Amino acid sequence: MQVEGFDDTCGDVPQLVVDNVFPDSRGYFGEAWNSSRVVSLANPVQLNHSYSAGGVIRGMHWQAIPHAIGKYVTCLSGVVQDVVVDLRRTSSTFKGWKSYRLNSPSFFGNRQRNSLWVPAGFAHGFLVLSESAHVIYLQDGLYSEEASRCFHYADEAVGIKWETPLHGALKASAKDEFAPGFHRLTPEDLF
Repeated sequence: MQVEGFDDTCGDVPQLVVDNVFPDSRGYFGEAWNSSRVVSLANPVQLNHSYSAGGVIRGMHWQAIPHAIGKYVTCLSGVVQDVVVDLRRTSSTFKGWKSYRLNSPSFFGNRQRNSLWVPAGFAHGFLVLSESAHVIYLQDGLYSEEASRCFHYADEAVGIKWETPLHGALKASAKDEFAPGFHRLTPEDLF
């Protein structure tokens, strides 16, 4: 089920952060992250960068406890549909999802960049809607292969409505294409 907002009585929830950029004849300048705006990411320890062609889908991913992480996601170039799913079992929005559009400031000639804080307790994924996209993730924890979890991005039990990419066909990694359904997750996988 798509939700308007997530249940914040169970802890930190995703937060869309809109940063202004200041263009001039040389390009533009703007803050990509500021600790006073996303207090939950007070101690970033890892920065990841992905480059993806149009139609690439990455998700739905998270890390289980005790290696759960939050991430601050920013699209440096291109446009992505970014999706989060609530994995907190006691939340009234459990299994609910919300979609955000993240894009680089110059893509539509706008003066803003959207970034997304995805706290621990939420699965995360994105679909590239433009020809390509560069996306960075500033994380508050290190990657842990043994804690890495995923479920299939098109699982009907969750019902995410993905947009149509520029060239129609979705492209996923083998890990994402053959990920288990949501119903196969155990209590240890969830929050």
